[in-house]
Amino acid sequence: MRGSLDQPPIVVTTPGGTRGRWVRLGIGAAVLVGSGLYFSQGAGVAMIWVSVLGAVFMLGLGLIPAPRLEIGPAGVAQIVLWGTTRLAWSDVHAFRPSRGMVGFDYTTASPKGMVRRLNAAVAGVQGALQPGWELGPQALADLLNQARAHWLPGGAAN
Repeated sequence: MRGSLDQPPIVVTTPGGTRGRWVRLGIGAAVLVGSGLYFSQGAGVAMIWVSVLGAVFMLGLGLIPAPRLEIGPAGVAQIVLWGTTRLAWSDVHAFRPSRGMVGFDYTTASPKGMVRRLNAAVAGVQGALQPGWELGPQALADLLNQARAHWLPGGAAN
C-alpha cells in the first residue's frame, strides 16, 4: 500500500499481483524451453511447444497491469483488467466486510434500485469491491470509511 490520507492517492494492490512475478515465471518457462531444446534432440517436440506457449502466456500476463484501488479526495477507483469503476464519496457509504469482500451502500436512488435491493437481501450490501486486496476486508473497509470521513464534508454523518 502506498500513500496516506495526508499524501493521496492511497494505492492498494493485490498480493503477488506485480508484473515482476509473471516476468520471472516467463523467464523460468523460457529456461525450460531452452533446456527442452538442448536435451530433447527432437524427442520432446510437444514439451517444447507447451513450454513456448507457457512462456508467451506468462510474459503476456506480465504486461497486464496489476489490479489496484486508488483512494483519493474524489472517491475510490477500482482499476482491473476489464475496466475502471469510480465511486464518488457522496455516492457511497457504510463500507463493511461482506462475504470476504468489502461491501457498501449507495446514498442515491438509481434505476438499478431492484438490483441493489436484491444484492442487499442476498449479501447484506448494495454493492461490493472485488475481493483479494492486500488489506483484509475489515482493514480495507476501515480505511475507506476513514477516507470518506476525511475527504467528504460531513462524511462521518452521511
